[in-house]
Amino acid sequence: MFKKLVSDKKNIVAYIITALVSFGVLPFGGAPFGIACIGALIENKIPILIPFVLAGIITGSIVGITWIIRFAVAVILYALFKSYVKPGSAKMKNTVKFFLAQIIAAIFVILLGKENISQVPVLLFEILISTSFVFIFDFGIKTIFNNFGKETISPSKLISTALIFVIMTTVFLKNSFYGMSIFSIASIVILMMACWKKNVLTAIIYSMCISFIFIAFTSNGLEYVLLYCIVGIIAALLSKTGRKGLLIGAVFALIYCMFFLPTRNQIYKKLDINREVLEDYQKFLNNKMEIDVKEAAKDFYKVTLSDDDETKKESYLDLIDNEVDSILYAPSSTVLRELFIGFVILLIIPNSFYRAFERITKGEIVNYEEIGSKLFQYREVYLLNPAKDEGVKKQENDKEKKPKKNNLKKKKKAGV
Repeated sequence: MFKKLVSDKKNIVAYIITALVSFGVLPFGGAPFGIACIGALIENKIPILIPFVLAGIITGSIVGITWIIRFAVAVILYALFKSYVKPGSAKMKNTVKFFLAQIIAAIFVILLGKENISQVPVLLFEILISTSFVFIFDFGIKTIFNNFGKETISPSKLISTALIFVIMTTVFLKNSFYGMSIFSIASIVILMMACWKKNVLTAIIYSMCISFIFIAFTSNGLEYVLLYCIVGIIAALLSKTGRKGLLIGAVFALIYCMFFLPTRNQIYKKLDINREVLEDYQKFLNNKMEIDVKEAAKDFYKVTLSDDDETKKESYLDLIDNEVDSILYAPSSTVLRELFIGFVILLIIPNSFYRAFERITKGEIVNYEEIGSKLFQYREVYLLNPAKDEGVKKQENDKEKKPKKNNLKKKKKAGV
């Protein structure tokens, strides 16, 4: 049994998705994505033993034992509801079961004394989010498992898949690259791929969905919705020309970052801050030199400090740094830097990937070699569904053997 759980490709993909989305914890402490993913896996009839353990360990280690208890009770109840309660034809009935399972689990932990009654609004909000995301995970997982290369991917399936990938990259939420969040860069790259050769309206809708997820995890302002919409529109328009558009975008973003974004020294000058005195002040705080604190403060920010007020000295230096950083890492400047990195990443990706991606979204059969995989033989197969390959070949051969009606009519008229 265990061998079957770890040998099936779909199961392995499900484990990876579950593990990564389980890192997605919202700023208020809610963790709705692990349980939503489990609910979607149950819908898709994927064994949930290993995903259940992964989600419990990963998310539980972040938010605590109370969540593990509520998670375990909710999943067990939902599995029982699915098995023993008479199933309805409407999808909504499964959603109601999922919602009720979580409500009962929340009541259970409150009765155990693990949660305070004042936490009810927060718990309810988390339950509503997880119930909503069951649909998103269900659409996205179905697309990843079955629909690539099998049928045209609808906008709802594509954005669901994109949102799953964005949530998966929250594992990098606290990691940075030269002052830029890796999660932010990944979100922009996923957004640009989702908007690849789409029209402007579709790009705006995709951008808004991804930006709301981004804001939910980072607690950034709503200005990021506008900035992400601009990024989506740029990606949609430039991608019309293929890799040339990506190169043009990268060059313009680089030029703007190099010549138009303010540097730290320029910000010091704008705020009338003497950089040398600021460095002396830092050395003074580190007990490496003696300076006249009052005069130094007057020199670079017109603030008078008392010699014995160490707390004020530290907080003053923090104030300077925070003000400089607020300008240096303003939302528009940050997104522009991340957009440049996004263009570079997309330029590195082989052109064959884009051809395969375009064919996948149109529902065409894709050759594994086109997406850089050498794990399989050179043959036309359904992506992630090679078992149907022989059936596809047979259908194609039958079509070739079957004579066209028009040709038969012509032959009859010619007396053949």
